[in-house]
Amino acid sequence: TFGDGTLFEIAYAGSRGEHMPLGLPGAGIGDLGANLNQLSPKYYSLAAALLQPLANGQLRGQSLRPFPQYQNVEADSDFAGDTYYNSLEATFQKRFPSGGTILASYTWSKLISNTEGFFTSLESTTVGTIQDYTNLRAERSLGSFDVRQRFVLSYILDLPLGRNKRFLSNVAGVADKIASGWSVSGITTFASGFPLAITTVAPNDLSTLFGAGTLRPDVVAGCNKSAAGSILDAVRYGTSVVNAACFAAPGSFSLGNESRVDPTLRAEGINSWDWSVSKRTRLSEHVGLEFRAEFFNIFNRVQFGPPNTAFGGASFGKITSQVNNPRQVQFALRAAF
Repeated sequence: TFGDGTLFEIAYAGSRGEHMPLGLPGAGIGDLGANLNQLSPKYYSLAAALLQPLANGQLRGQSLRPFPQYQNVEADSDFAGDTYYNSLEATFQKRFPSGGTILASYTWSKLISNTEGFFTSLESTTVGTIQDYTNLRAERSLGSFDVRQRFVLSYILDLPLGRNKRFLSNVAGVADKIASGWSVSGITTFASGFPLAITTVAPNDLSTLFGAGTLRPDVVAGCNKSAAGSILDAVRYGTSVVNAACFAAPGSFSLGNESRVDPTLRAEGINSWDWSVSKRTRLSEHVGLEFRAEFFNIFNRVQFGPPNTAFGGASFGKITSQVNNPRQVQFALRAAF
C-alpha cells in the first residue's frame, strides 16, 4: 500500500491435483475410463506377426494382451490422473478521491496434466486424449486449458465535470444538469489462446485391434509447426494455419511421438474491449434519471476459433469458426423516484 489510495500486490498461486479420473466423455474406448487391456509396447516390434492367427483362431497380438479373452477392459475407477498448476499473480489498484477505481490484474501461469475435465463439451477448444494407457508419464503435457498469460483492466471513473468539480465548476442551473454526473467504465481483457491437441484421422492396428487410445502423429524434428502468413489471410483464403509438413502418420505398429497437447501451437487468444458511459441527473430532491450506453466488443474485433486438429484430413489446420460475438450496443434509461 502506498498510502494514497494505491495498492500493489504480487503473489504465487499453485495447486496439485492427484487421483483425477482418466479419460474423457466420448474420447477413447468408453465413457470415462482407462483401457486396462492395451497391448504392451514391448510387443510392438513383432509388427505384422501380431496379426498372425493362432490355432484357436485368435490373433497373436490378442493373445499377448493382459486379458486375452476380452477386447477392451475399461476401468472407470482408475483415478491415475494428475495436474500441476503454478502461477505468478500481480494486482494493481488505484482509488481516486474524486470518485472512481482502476484495477489491473496480470497472471503468468502454466498448467501441466495427463488428463482433462469432464465438461469439455462446453469449451471452444480441442482437448488432449490418452494414446498409451501403459505409460501415463508420457501423456503428461500442457493442459488443454493452459492460459500462459492473462491481463484484465477494469475501471469506473467519474468525470470531473460540473459544479464544484475540476472543470466547469461554476456552472449552474440547466448547464450544471447537462455537465454533471458523467462517468465511464470498462473491462479490457488480453489472454493467450489455448494450446492445440493434434490427433490423426486414420487409426492403425494398435488402436483398432489392440487397445491403444486416440492416435497422434509423429513430429518432424526441427520443423516450424506454424504456417507462414497471418491468421486473417488463412481464414479469408481457406488455407491452413498449421504446417502439415511437420507431421507424419505413424506406422501400423507404432504410436505417434506428438505430445498429448502441443507445446507450441495455440488457438487465437482474447483481445476484448467492453466500454460504457453513463449520465446521472438529479431533477429534484426525490427524482433522478440515469442514462447508460454500453458497448460490448466496442472495436468489433473477431476472435477465431481453433483450427481443425485432425492430421490427415482435408480441413487440417483450417479455421472455420468464430468464438466471440460481434459488436453489441445497448441503451438504458432509468427513472428513480
